Amino acid sequence: LRFGLGLKSEHIDGSTYLFRGAYQKTWLNDLGGELLASAEIGNRPALLLDFYQPLDAQQRFFAEANYLFRREEQGIYQRGDRLAEYRTDKQQLGLSLGANLGVYGQARAGWLVQRNRSDVETGLPSFPTGSTNNDGWYAALDIDQMDRRYFPTHGWKSELRYFRSQDNDYSRVDLNLEAAQKFGDFVVLGRFARSAGTDGALPFYDAARLGGLFNLSG
Repeated sequence: LRFGLGLKSEHIDGSTYLFRGAYQKTWLNDLGGELLASAEIGNRPALLLDFYQPLDAQQRFFAEANYLFRREEQGIYQRGDRLAEYRTDKQQLGLSLGANLGVYGQARAGWLVQRNRSDVETGLPSFPTGSTNNDGWYAALDIDQMDRRYFPTHGWKSELRYFRSQDNDYSRVDLNLEAAQKFGDFVVLGRFARSAGTDGALPFYDAARLGGLFNLSG
C-alpha cells in the first residue's frame, strides 16, 4: 500500500490538492505477473488499473493491459485573459505486447481506446462541447540509462512514441531526450522534446502542451 498528498498553488490555475492511494501486488503467478491499482481524489480525480504479465521465465517478453480515468480542468486564454474553463473527462483502455531490452529499456506496440468528454464550466455557452472517440494503434521505444528515477545526477534517456488514430485519420510522433551530468557539487540537466502531427496539424484534443515543471521552466 502507498499513500501520497499533493498541494500546489499557481498564479493562473489557483490552488489544487489531491490525495492518492495505491495498491501493488507482485508475483501473482509463476512468471511474475503484477497488479497495480491507484486512485486520486481532489481537484483532479483519477483511477488507474494496470496488469503486467511476463510471457516467459526470463521475462524478456510481456503483455500489459491498463485502464485510466482522469478528470481535468483546463482554461482557455487569449492575451492572458481567461475566456472559459473546461472540465474534461478522459478514459483510456490500452492493450500492448512488448519486449524488455535487458537493462536498457522497453519496446512495445498495442491498441488504445480513448474517450474524451468536454463541458464548459465557466464561459460563454457558444464555446464547443461534446465527446470524441480517438482509437488507434501505437508503438513506443523507451531507453533509460539514468542513475535515479527522480533527481538523477548522471545518465541519459530517450522516449519515442508513434500513434495512429483510426477514428480521426491523423498520426502523432513524440520524442523526448534527457541527460544529466554532475560537475562537483552541481548537476546540469538538459531536455529536448518535440511533438508533431505527421498528417497535418494535431487536433485540439490531442495537442501538445507547454508550461509546467520541467516544461519551459527552470
